[in-house]
Amino acid sequence: MGISVSAQLVQFIYSLAFGAALGLLYDMFRIIRIAFMPGKVILIYEDIIYMIISAISTFAFIFNINSGSLRLFIFIGVILGFIVYYFTLGTLVFKSAKVIIDILKKILTFIFRVVSLPFVKIYVIFLPVFEFLLKKVKIFMLFLKKHFLFMKKRYIIYMNNKIVLLSFKFKKKEKHKNESSVAAVKSARLRHRNNVNYNGVSGVCKKQRTKKRK
Repeated sequence: MGISVSAQLVQFIYSLAFGAALGLLYDMFRIIRIAFMPGKVILIYEDIIYMIISAISTFAFIFNINSGSLRLFIFIGVILGFIVYYFTLGTLVFKSAKVIIDILKKILTFIFRVVSLPFVKIYVIFLPVFEFLLKKVKIFMLFLKKHFLFMKKRYIIYMNNKIVLLSFKFKKKEKHKNESSVAAVKSARLRHRNNVNYNGVSGVCKKQRTKKRK
């Protein structure tokens, strides 16, 4: 079914108004940029967000105004409305917003200076005291560090000496054990020899006694 010329004219006017609304939204992003001065990365993200919002809102606008049917004059109306707003009301809104933002920045800067003035004076008065205390704290920390390193060295030396002493005692005990075992072996051998000699002498004596009796 075709659309009447009057209906197309109404849709075209709505398209112009919608394009002007997109231009106003873009000016809001530009005003935020002036106020906060973000970096390049944030500017790229802002452009991406604006394009996403514009695409979704354009799809919703076409769906509501023309039941989702794409018409060339609607896109022309949107683009034309954006351009007309950007070069007429957009320049006026942007310049006035820039002036207002500059005034607000000056007011806020003045308020910040007035509020921070007592704190600045307090900081200037107590700055030498803070520097003195900071130097003392640094000296104390260096003293603790040196004392800790000294105690660490003493502890390492003590542990090394203890390890050496324990190893020396262990070697001495091992040596004593070896000497006692050698002495035990020697004493066992001597006992064995004595027993052998005693048995031999006793046998000879018995033989001599038997001879005499005979």
